Amino acid sequence: MLDSIPGLGYKTIPILLSYYGGQQRFNKAKEAAAFADLDPHQHQSGSSVYRKPHMSKAGHAFLRKALYMPAIVATTKTAWGRAFRHCLAEARKPPKVIIGAMMRKLIHVAFGVLKSKKPFNPELHLT
Repeated sequence: MLDSIPGLGYKTIPILLSYYGGQQRFNKAKEAAAFADLDPHQHQSGSSVYRKPHMSKAGHAFLRKALYMPAIVATTKTAWGRAFRHCLAEARKPPKVIIGAMMRKLIHVAFGVLKSKKPFNPELHLT
């Protein structure tokens, strides 16, 4: 089923299945993204409260590394990825933030495909 998601290939799918194969581990896609530490973390300490949120490095680096190239492929080669990139670029997000957001979106999409047992439908992700 995961091979229906554009951008995910024969190297990434086994890695995702090894981390997320048993859906009983997570109830929501947000939890699955937090497991890979692809959720934004706000730094709050003393007077430096106003730093930009960043991606923490506390999660599974191997999983993040496996999702980096598929995120680039999805944002450049697929219609739904280009629409997502365009939306974030219009909001003046830097390229690395866009790639991180696409990595998170790939986790959400993969979680949805595994949970629903239905192939990926790009029409649902064009908005």
